[in-house]
Amino acid sequence: MTEQTLAQKWAERIEKLELSKIDPLRPVTSNDIQYLLKRYPYLQILNSDTLCNIEPELKLIPAQSGWSIHDYGDMIIASSGESLYGGSDDKKFLESLLNPDKDDDSDGDTVFLPGKGTIVKQMVDTAFEIINIAIEKGWVHIDIIAGTELMRWAAWFEAQEKEVEIFGFDPKEEDETKRKRIMNMLSTEKVSLQPKI
Repeated sequence: MTEQTLAQKWAERIEKLELSKIDPLRPVTSNDIQYLLKRYPYLQILNSDTLCNIEPELKLIPAQSGWSIHDYGDMIIASSGESLYGGSDDKKFLESLLNPDKDDDSDGDTVFLPGKGTIVKQMVDTAFEIINIAIEKGWVHIDIIAGTELMRWAAWFEAQEKEVEIFGFDPKEEDETKRKRIMNMLSTEKVSLQPKI
């Protein structure tokens, strides 16, 4: 298929979706990658005190957020997986993908699983739950292997609260400031960050 034919096929698809015109063959930018990373949240942690004893049998744990937590023994992983964008407005989502440079700060307001809160709430709740599962399993040192920025921050936040040593996230001054601000708010308003059961 020639580049011109490919461009025409994309133009026809976009026209049928009633979306604005785009150049489907433009080069991928670092902003594009960052945009997608924000929309495909995940977190992977590892028990630092073992030689990575990965159990062959996967245990799926349903998270409060509606996500599935994958327990491999000394490794725990979660992402929004199959529920990604399940409750969102598909047309709005496609428009945002086609216009990644548009200054749209509504990421945290999008609801992906109805009744589970925003994607930001789901990410934080899931990261907290992963850390608490690790603690219940007796982990005292946790390595964050990979994850999106907010989920890594939330894992660090929860580990700080539970006084568990965590590696793989080096908090910046603004991370510490945000943590203190949240802790102040929680202590004065008697609110909990833990998901409701």
